[in-house]
Amino acid sequence: MKPPCDVVIFVEHIARELDISAAVAVHLERAHGLRAEVASTKFDLLESVSRIGTAKVAAFPWFYEDDDGPIRRVREHWPGVRLVNLAYEQVLQNINQAVKTPHGDLARTEVRHFAWGEFYKDLLVRYGVAPDLVTVVGNPSYGLYRPPYREFFPSRADLAAKHGLDPNKRWLLVAENYGAAFYPDDHLEVMVARGASREESYAFRDFASASLAKMAEWLRDACRDDLEIILRPRPYTPLERLKKRVVEAIGELPPGLRMIQDGSVREWVLASDAVCSSYSTTLIESAVAGKPIAMLTPLPLPEFVRHAWYELVPQFSTSEAFGEWAAEPNTDSSKGLEQWANETMLAHGDPIAGMAGFLADAAANVPRAAIPLSMRPSLYARLLARVFKRARGRRPDKAHEHDRFSQHDVQTRIERWRNILT
Repeated sequence: MKPPCDVVIFVEHIARELDISAAVAVHLERAHGLRAEVASTKFDLLESVSRIGTAKVAAFPWFYEDDDGPIRRVREHWPGVRLVNLAYEQVLQNINQAVKTPHGDLARTEVRHFAWGEFYKDLLVRYGVAPDLVTVVGNPSYGLYRPPYREFFPSRADLAAKHGLDPNKRWLLVAENYGAAFYPDDHLEVMVARGASREESYAFRDFASASLAKMAEWLRDACRDDLEIILRPRPYTPLERLKKRVVEAIGELPPGLRMIQDGSVREWVLASDAVCSSYSTTLIESAVAGKPIAMLTPLPLPEFVRHAWYELVPQFSTSEAFGEWAAEPNTDSSKGLEQWANETMLAHGDPIAGMAGFLADAAANVPRAAIPLSMRPSLYARLLARVFKRARGRRPDKAHEHDRFSQHDVQTRIERWRNILT
């Protein structure tokens, strides 16, 4: 029989969070004697709560509103559980600062917040979070590029064999980050409700849509016989939706342009010879990994999407200039951004072990929260209703099916980390 759970780490996007969560679970077990479970915010949340039973800490990948659906359900079924914000988005554009910071009283006065650097702590405090609730540790995603963590990822040869790529050609990874191009009106209205300008929110979508179409043309024109261009959608963008937009812009994909969402961005950064994007923070990760980088600016960047780190990246505003860089990337192009990232978000040691320490501190002197007896009949009734729906072929949230994972997926990662983190 398993010992009771101490920490539940909730995951929204597999590619962004699952590898880190599994590594943190191993650190919690070995360094702190705590047992962690990993569960999804999108799928089977109530089933996970029922299966896990009790917990001291519930850690979410974000914490903007006290009554966000997954947070509300966890609070209902585990009253008294300590809530933690792991905040997987912290390097925020101007337009997103008001949207992706805490808005509720609970988030400002009780939730423990994990910060990559002093800049994020300052931002949270500016939005009303008590300073003693914020702990600066570092960016765990960047920690994955350092040994021994980088040993976790498949080799270039493995990726080539799996996806039919030529390992002898140069690989250019293009990290798509035009998510706003796919925002429906109701998402834009949520942004407005959380403090973003309505005019800028709708302009953001228009800008991203037009830029995405232009970028597709640039990638088509940059195709060469000795180059594999790998266009990778951001975790939230379904592959087929992005492919539809690209095909609308340029017709069928040329042979040298591949669209692949499988795996995490880390394995593709490590395997590629160079990386480019619009304004994705994947460029920062690539700089930490020592890869040549470039920012594509087919349209002038509006002030509302700007960030100071953009000035540390070579930018290309014409297809011709980008094509020349793609043919022969500047190997020193990442040095300035790498130094900034190390000083800003990797200055406190191992951030993955640090996340485990942060969660262990959050669990200290906290009783385990259990599902109240009064809640159990309604919980079991809801679970039974879901079983019947699935038996009839109804599955929720099909658009995000690529973020569904099983406990087997979690345990497979944990076992791999146990072998690497010796």
